[in-house]
Amino acid sequence: MTDSEHIDALKKVAPHLASRLSDERVRQVLSVTGTHKAQPVARLVRAATRDFEFDRLTLLNTDTAIKWATRNEGIRTWLDRKISTACNESAFENSAAALAEVRALGALLEAGFEVEPLSESRDPTPEFEVSAGGEKVRVEVHCKQMNGEEAERLAKFYASTSERPAKGNVNVTTHIAHPGGRPRQGENVGQNVAHKFASIKAGARQAEGPSILWLDLQDEDWWAIGRDYAHPLISAHDALMTGPLWAGLYGRRSTPILEGAFAERTTTGRPALRMGFPGLFQQSAGWSAAILAFPRDTLILENPDPSAGIPLSIAPELLSLPWVRFEHSWMQWPHQTNRSLRQRIAEAHRRLRGAASRSHVL
Repeated sequence: MTDSEHIDALKKVAPHLASRLSDERVRQVLSVTGTHKAQPVARLVRAATRDFEFDRLTLLNTDTAIKWATRNEGIRTWLDRKISTACNESAFENSAAALAEVRALGALLEAGFEVEPLSESRDPTPEFEVSAGGEKVRVEVHCKQMNGEEAERLAKFYASTSERPAKGNVNVTTHIAHPGGRPRQGENVGQNVAHKFASIKAGARQAEGPSILWLDLQDEDWWAIGRDYAHPLISAHDALMTGPLWAGLYGRRSTPILEGAFAERTTTGRPALRMGFPGLFQQSAGWSAAILAFPRDTLILENPDPSAGIPLSIAPELLSLPWVRFEHSWMQWPHQTNRSLRQRIAEAHRRLRGAASRSHVL
């Protein structure tokens, strides 16, 4: 497909994004050689002509966010600066982060918040201050990237060439990538994903007062992660596993990380792997809540013991976020205190321990 065809498709499918990009800028990002993944804006441009749901929804969410942002004259300069950063030809992590901030800002505006981008500096600071119902909350946006070693392995795989097959034959080469890091002895995939999301980026700090960590999960690195991973105990391929996103936020050092566990009538098999590190909320009371923003789902997970909780008065706006799934969220609302949330989390830990004690772990 030619660049012109990509440009025409983008203008039809995502007109608001297209309006912030010149045709020359689109051609420029399309010409960028990928690493373990495509240049993030180029990925969105190509999504206009592809049927891969993850990429198409991410494109539409980005376009909708830009629509909301352009309605606010005071935000347009900020938006253009972020779009320029997103078109970076080498530092893909900066490009992905800029797009994540655009999507977060647009979603907050759509939900009815007043949003003020905060001044940027070398010191880590929240991206936005949002207000509703007379309350103000700081929002910091993170866009987690694939483990560095795994990204390098995947890039080498894409760059490799296989031998030309004999006539009538087809060569198929596969590669298994682990975005959270390849498990070493005594580790498993779920534990490494949990650790990725339990980790606070170097130098990050939370503002005084209510503070939300917005985790954008629409980057290409995390296409295999979905809302089910934010449940404490799930079934996959006829086996039980600990939801790694839930563990990364609510887990404790002793939390069982089940993976390939089969229920038994009696205690059998080897002991389940334990997490070995505290979850994000155990590490820091500074985060009032985390918002997980998937392409088709938005989940709100509150800290059960924050230094400053989410004000109940902003619940209407939080529950108006695009794609919000209250049934998959972990919130104190509609209760006045966090007691019910603490009880719910404690019960989830009991279920995990019970499943670990009556499962056969492969």
